[in-house]
Amino acid sequence: MEMKLMAQLIQILDTGNVIMKNTFKILSYSKTRITLLMLFSFGSILLLTVLGGKISGEMGLSIGGCLGIFLSLVNTFITPRYIAKSELEIYCDTTSVEITCIKPSFGSKIDKIISIKYDDLKSYKFEATNYFSTFKLVLKDGTTHKFHRWYNDNNDQFDDFYAFFKKNIKINNHKNSSSETIKRQKSILENRLFLIVVAIILALMILTTIVLLFTRGIQNKSGFVFIFIFLSPVIWLVFQVINRLNKQQ
Repeated sequence: MEMKLMAQLIQILDTGNVIMKNTFKILSYSKTRITLLMLFSFGSILLLTVLGGKISGEMGLSIGGCLGIFLSLVNTFITPRYIAKSELEIYCDTTSVEITCIKPSFGSKIDKIISIKYDDLKSYKFEATNYFSTFKLVLKDGTTHKFHRWYNDNNDQFDDFYAFFKKNIKINNHKNSSSETIKRQKSILENRLFLIVVAIILALMILTTIVLLFTRGIQNKSGFVFIFIFLSPVIWLVFQVINRLNKQQ
């Protein structure tokens, strides 16, 4: 990575200093649109399963559930690429960052060029989850600029940009060591207490569901489908939280 970045550097003499700069192409996804698609997919599974069960009994239950799952997969892997994706071009050097939207998402207008000088930058934050990675810049006046990467489409130059950006921030902080430096904000997933609380809440949700299942029972087979739909992502989240905790040890 170091050799690759060094090969990309353009060195220009400016008042005796060497300025490192480069341009990167990055994919940015609308977190709101993808979240709405996920909620729509979840609702579609429930709705189609219920309607199928009422129309054709167990056969309709199975068909409706399969159709709902198919629609959910389409909205998870395909649809966001067409309605939630925008393409950014980011210019970065040791004095500033410039963000240009070269291709907006469906139905959106091209935003104006965002130019941020490091003298105006207070902090930055990178937070990675299993669905999104978010990069945020916080200015001293309270203004924030951020973009999201989607885990199903991250074939861009963000990793190179982020490594290059951190290198330039380090250079800038070294030059301005006597004044306020640009800080990296910790992500919420680096908070061990938060992860423990989330794990306890999710575990209680699973335990409550199991207790209700054994004490009250289920009157028809469709109930098992709803329980499976509800518990699967919850159990998956528990394992993800546990993995995060293990990494922090």
